[in-house]
Amino acid sequence: MHTIAHLLSLSLAATPLLIGFYLVYKLLLAGDARHRLNRLLLAIVPPLSFGALPLARYLISLSHSAPDNVIRIVSAEAIKKPSEWILWVYAAGMAVMLLLTIITYIRIVCVISRGKKETCGNYTLVVTDNTAIVPFSWLRYIVIPKADFDKNADVIVLHEKYHLNHNHWLDLVISQIVIIVNWFNPAAWLIMEELKSVHEFQADSAVIASGADARNYQMLLVAKAMGSRFPTLANSFSHSSLKRRVNMMITPRKHRDIGLRIGAILLTISAAVCLILTPKSDACLRTIELMGIRPQVVDRSLDGVSLFVNGKKISSDEMESLKPSNIRSITINKSDKDNTIISIDYENQ
Repeated sequence: MHTIAHLLSLSLAATPLLIGFYLVYKLLLAGDARHRLNRLLLAIVPPLSFGALPLARYLISLSHSAPDNVIRIVSAEAIKKPSEWILWVYAAGMAVMLLLTIITYIRIVCVISRGKKETCGNYTLVVTDNTAIVPFSWLRYIVIPKADFDKNADVIVLHEKYHLNHNHWLDLVISQIVIIVNWFNPAAWLIMEELKSVHEFQADSAVIASGADARNYQMLLVAKAMGSRFPTLANSFSHSSLKRRVNMMITPRKHRDIGLRIGAILLTISAAVCLILTPKSDACLRTIELMGIRPQVVDRSLDGVSLFVNGKKISSDEMESLKPSNIRSITINKSDKDNTIISIDYENQ
């Protein structure tokens, strides 16, 4: 459970950063035509947010360096017992998300395996008889229902080739991993949806730039809006809001002051790191990490060790009678003469 506890602490630390980033992005950047920049931000900020906690602790270590001869330990058992269920809930959520991801992967593989395949340069075209799905791309595959292939093959293939050539599937895989680990955070889900929308804006722009009739293309999007699509892993032809995609195609977009907007994102990230830096926040996260610590067999040799409980020296036999749940904290002092002093703050009952 130690790994689960560590992942939970990283996820909780990343949560305020992702929420703040999403709000700033939605307010200042979602309508901007700089799709390449938006994709970059949406793709890299979520995975990097899990480094917020290690970064915050590194900053703390620079400004609050403790003496090398003093170590303070908080009792893990006293904290773990009433709260361990949190780890089980978190682990169950990750397991469910992982299972759903695997099911989606199997569905995609089944559709591809049952279709008629044709190698076309750097991708494989798969024509399927399954009329319930919309065209989509995944890894190096472009999947098109036969009816769409007969009527609109050129436009659809051009659209999906853009996804493949720019490795949009890799963005989705990374985003899905973030969601598996951070499943309880709505911002993680919303950021992935924004990333998919940006992917579609980029592919739509490529189709229009190729000389395709914009109106006919928009009508094709409307016709494909009702099909079944894969919620994760694959880029579906009809993903994202039709209104947003049409508006992005027909409305001239001015490049806004990007410096101000990037500055707002950096300010949000800094504020989130400062929130994690507060002693109360760090203490809560460390408490969660301690939940996953299991008792281990240790060397019982106490040569060169002096034991004190509430200021009173005790023997090793007396230490055996102490109840771990009553230990509030342990302070270990290392002297220069190879002698170690262990001071225990113990709650007498």
